[in-house]
This record gives sequence, structure tokens and C-alpha cells, in this order.
Amino acid sequence: MIKLKVSELLNAENALLKLKSKTLSPDDSVSFSLSYKLSKLLDKLNPELIDVYKQRTKILEKFGQKEGEGEEAKFIIPPEQQNNFNKYWSLLMDMDIELFNVFKFNWEELSPITNISLSEIYQLKPFIAEEDFEEQQERQKIEINFEDEDKIEYTENDKE
Repeated sequence: MIKLKVSELLNAENALLKLKSKTLSPDDSVSFSLSYKLSKLLDKLNPELIDVYKQRTKILEKFGQKEGEGEEAKFIIPPEQQNNFNKYWSLLMDMDIELFNVFKFNWEELSPITNISLSEIYQLKPFIAEEDFEEQQERQKIEINFEDEDKIEYTENDKE
């Protein structure tokens, strides 16, 4: 299962589509496993994206003024509706999505992919298995202890 916020899904959408085009490219030697995982993930994400875009349209129609028609149409949010729009947009972006029967990519699967930017890797983070890269450790917190003069120390693990 993969759990992510709607905002993470929207951020990752372009990077996932670029990754999809790379798996189809003859220039990259991509494994069957990666291609299959990606196709399964995209199949699961598509209905979620459709729902998100429908809700986005509802928010825009409720608080915005439509200008133009067809693909040229855009919504302008009047200043008096900006707070309402921001409230509902934030609620939508903060919603959790749970994707079942999909698995995160590991670094070995992604390593043959070339020409991917740091920004795209960051966008793909919710879909990359972190434990393959580095074991998660709790950080130690630096703290000044005024009772023991001139002493700065690490305290017990602090969860962020």
C-alpha cells in the first residue's frame, strides 16, 4: 500500500508520465518489473486523478468566474472569494489517498533511467522505497543544558 496526500499526487503526476515515456523508450534498458509496476501504479492513479480534477473544477466553479470557452477557458478567483477558495483547495490538497496492491519502486529498478532531474526524483519520492536507500534513524537533538555550565549535548532521540 502507498499512502500519500493529494498534493503529492499532483506534484508527481508529470514525473510519473515522464517515467512512463522513458520505460517505452528504446534508449533506456528498463526491466519488465519496473514497466509492470509503473503500469499498475498508473492504472491505480488514474481514477484518483479524475476525482481530484472533478473536485478542483467544482471548487473553481463555486468560487471563480469562468472566462472563455473550451480549452481556452480559465477561472478567475475574485478577491472576495479568495479565502473560501484557498480553504477548500487546502482541504482537497491535504486529503490522504491510499493505493492498495501497488508497490514502491526500489533504487535498482530505477537506476537504468537516465536523464531524470533532481526535481523529478523529489516528486517521485512517495513512490520510492526509502529503506532500500538508507535505514531510517531517529535524529538526536542538540540541546544546551544551563544547569551544567558550558555544556552542549545530544539528548535522547527526538522524533520530528
